[in-house]
Amino acid sequence: MRAFAYHRAVAATGVAVLCTGLLPASPAAAAILHDWSTPLAETTVQTDLVAASGRSILTFAGATYRLSTDFGATWRTVRPALSGASGVDHPDYVANGVAAFRVWSGRGVVVDLGSGASRDVDLSRVRTDADEELLALTDTHVLLQDSGRAVLGALDAGLVATATALPDWADLPAAPSRTRSTTDRWAMDAGFAYHLRSYGGSGWVGLATDVDPVDLDGSAGPAAFRVPGDLLFVRPLDSASLEYVYRTAASVNRCVRDLATSTSSCRKLVPTGRNARVYAERMGEALVVTVGARVYTCADDTACAPGRVRLPGRLSVVSTSHPIGDPAEPLLSLGVSGGGPLYSVSAEHRLVLRSAGLTAPAVPGMLGLAADRVVGTDARSSGAGFTAWQRPLTPSGIGPETLLGTEVTDVAASAARVATSGRSGLVLYDDGQKSSRVRRAGTLASLSGPHPLVLATTSTWVGAPLASLKRLSGAVTDNFGTRLLSLAPDRSALVITDLAEQGYRLDVPLPDDLGANTVPVSALLWGDWLGVTFLTYRISGEEFDVSLSARVARIGPAPAWSTPVTGLLADLGDGLAVVCDIESDTYSARAWNLATGELSGLPGAARYSYPAVDSGRIAYATDTDLVVREIAGTGTSAPRVLGSVAPAGCNAWACSWSLQVDATKAFVRGQLVIRDASGHSRALATPAATDGSLRGVTWDGKLDDGSYAPAGTYTWQLSAAASDGSGALRAIDGTQLPGGTVTVTQHRLGRAKLGSVRISDTTPQVGQLLTVAARVRPADATLSYTWYAGATVVASGSGDAGASYQVQPADAGARLRVVVTAQRDGYDPASRGSAWTRAAA
Repeated sequence: MRAFAYHRAVAATGVAVLCTGLLPASPAAAAILHDWSTPLAETTVQTDLVAASGRSILTFAGATYRLSTDFGATWRTVRPALSGASGVDHPDYVANGVAAFRVWSGRGVVVDLGSGASRDVDLSRVRTDADEELLALTDTHVLLQDSGRAVLGALDAGLVATATALPDWADLPAAPSRTRSTTDRWAMDAGFAYHLRSYGGSGWVGLATDVDPVDLDGSAGPAAFRVPGDLLFVRPLDSASLEYVYRTAASVNRCVRDLATSTSSCRKLVPTGRNARVYAERMGEALVVTVGARVYTCADDTACAPGRVRLPGRLSVVSTSHPIGDPAEPLLSLGVSGGGPLYSVSAEHRLVLRSAGLTAPAVPGMLGLAADRVVGTDARSSGAGFTAWQRPLTPSGIGPETLLGTEVTDVAASAARVATSGRSGLVLYDDGQKSSRVRRAGTLASLSGPHPLVLATTSTWVGAPLASLKRLSGAVTDNFGTRLLSLAPDRSALVITDLAEQGYRLDVPLPDDLGANTVPVSALLWGDWLGVTFLTYRISGEEFDVSLSARVARIGPAPAWSTPVTGLLADLGDGLAVVCDIESDTYSARAWNLATGELSGLPGAARYSYPAVDSGRIAYATDTDLVVREIAGTGTSAPRVLGSVAPAGCNAWACSWSLQVDATKAFVRGQLVIRDASGHSRALATPAATDGSLRGVTWDGKLDDGSYAPAGTYTWQLSAAASDGSGALRAIDGTQLPGGTVTVTQHRLGRAKLGSVRISDTTPQVGQLLTVAARVRPADATLSYTWYAGATVVASGSGDAGASYQVQPADAGARLRVVVTAQRDGYDPASRGSAWTRAAA
C-alpha cells in the first residue's frame, strides 16, 4: 500500500482527494473471482454538531449524517445531498427548521431538519458563469460572485433564483494604521447581507473589522460601522437594532447597535488571553461564548450577564466556528479529541445530557493488503493518530480483528510483514509478532517485503533491510522490493535503481504528449508496471483550476504509456490498479485492469477510506463493511522475491544460517540449494509459504555427505512454484532464480569441555555391566572411551558401545577407571578420567 501517492496528490491539488461510492453512469462490470466481506468494528466515533433548530439536531458521526427530532433521545441516518468532500459540511444559515449549505464553491443545498431531506438551489437562471462562486446562502436569498462583484439574488418557494440585484455596498473607510493584511468575506441572515472586511496586524487578533449591512432587495441598509477587533458574529436583534460580538486581545465584548442613531452600546462579557481561541454564536435565545476550554452562556438579550458552564472532568468543548442554529436550548458537543456526548445548557448554566457518544462502523482511513492479511487504521482511539489493526484473509473469508497499536499514522503490509509508523516511530511485525522498532519519524510511504520506505521532512530512508535504515538521495517515490523508483530532477523520466545491485539504473521517459501545464506528482512501481499521477493546471485570468489523471506503462524496450484515466492512481499491483476519480463534487473508486484497460466501479466505496492493491486483489471499505475483491485476468504474474534477510556468512563448525524470503504471492514446497564453485553442496527442503514468506529454514553448515563445508564463498538458490500455478518463483527482475551468497569460514572454536566423568557403580563385581556418564560441550561432540583395569587397557571404543564395559574374571582384584575423550570439528579435543573404583570382586 502506498500512502505517499495519496498525500502527494492532496498536497499538490490543495484539496482532499477521497474515494466515494458515487460511480460513473455506466461502469464496466469486471469479472470477479472472489468477493469477501465482513462487517466493520463498531466504535464510538467523532460526532460533529452540524445544525439544530427547535428539537431537531443534525450531526455528522463517523461517515454519515444522523438526525434526531426529539432533542437527542433517538437518532437515524439521513443522506442529504451534501458533498462530504473534505469531511463534514457546515451550514451558512440555520433557522426555523431549515439549514442552508454552500457545498464546494458553486452549489447550494437546503436541508429540512425535520426529515433530513434536501433540495438543491437552482442558480441556472441567474448564473452567467458556471464557475461563479457562491458567497453566502439562506433559504430565501443567495449571494454570488460575478466578475469580481458580490451579487444578491432572491429564491422563490422552489429554491430557484429568479432575479439578481447589485447591492448598494458602502465605500468603507481607509484601513487602520499598522494594517498588514485585508480580508473580505460575506455573510447573510434573514435581515441583511453583510460585507465584512477584516484588517490584520502583527498579532494573533485582528486590528478591526468593517461591517456593511445591505437590505435583502439590494438597497442600501444601515450605515456601515467599524468594530475594534475580530468580529465573531452579527445578527438582527429586532427590527431596530443589531447584536454583534467581537474580541480583542483582552476580552470578548457584546454590542447592541441602534440602527436609527447609528450608535452602539457595548459591554465586556468575559476576559480572554491574547492567544486563546474564542468562538461566539447565538443559539436560539442564548448566547454561547467559548474561550479556550471555558464556556459561558447568557439568555438575556438586554443585560446578557454570562455564567460559566461547569464541564465534566477530562472533557472539553468541541467548539465550532459556524452557526448551529436556533435549538430549544444551547447545545455543546464534548469530547477528548472529537465530539462525544451531546449536552444542552439550561438557563442556570447547567449541562443536561441529551445523547451519549454515537457509535458507527469504524471506517478505515487507510488500508493495506498482503497475501493472507488486511491491515488498516481508523479513528476509534482518542489522542493523536489512529488505531492500527490486522485481519487474516483465508479462502473462506476475512477473519477477526487483532489490534496492532494506537497513535499510529500509517500502516502497510507485504507478505507476512506489517509496518506501522506513528508516535512510537517505525514498528515492524513479522507474522503478527513485533520484530523490530526504530525511532525514525516520518511518513511510511510503502512496505515491500523487508524494505519499508520512510519519508522524513528533508530526507528519504529505506530499510536495507528492516530497521537498518539507509538514507537515499533523489526524489524516491516508491519501491518494489529492492527496486527504487524516483523522478528525474527535470521530471522528464522515471529512474529505477536497485539497493542490491550497485550500478543498476533504468531510465523510463515519461509520455511525450504531455502539455506544458502537466506535471507528474506521484509515481508507483510494481514488477514491470509503472504508474504515474499527473496534475494539469489551467490559469484563466484570476481563475486557477487543477485536475488529476493517471497513466500506466509496462517496462520494456519501448514502454508504451496508456491513455489518461481521470483521477488519482491510488495504488498499483500485478496488472491491477485503483483510481480515485475527482471531478467537481463527484468521486468514484474504480478498479483498473491494466492489461485490458477495463475500468470497473467498487460499489459503495466509503468516502474517507483509501483502498489498497496486492497482486490481483483490492481491499476497500464501504460505510459498513470491509471488502476484498479479486479481479479476473489480473495477478497472473509468477511470484517474485521482494527481498531476503539472512546473515552474510557463518562459521561452518558452528553454523546456524537462517534464511527469510518475502515474495509477491504464496508458493508451494521447494528446495534451497547451497553450493560453492568446487561442487560442495547441500540441498534443504523448504516448506510451503501460504503468505508469501519463507521462514524456518536453517543450514547447519554441513554438506549432503554430513561433513562440514570447507571455507569459501557459497551461493544459494531457492526453487519453488506459485501456489496458484502462475509459474516458478523468480528474483526481483522476473527472470532469474532467486538467490544470494553466504561466506563460510572455519575458525577454531577453542577446546571442547568435559564435565565430571562418573562410573555407574564404584564397587564393581565380575560379570557386572558398568556404564559411564559425562557432560560435554558442544553437545554434538563425539565421545570415545578407554577403560583401564589398573594400568592395563581392557577396552576402548566410541559411541554407546564404548560407554559401557562388562567386568571380566581377569579384572578381579583390580581397580577400574575410564578416560573419556571429546572430539569435534572446529574444537581442540579434551580428555577427562573418572575416579578409580574399588577392587572388582
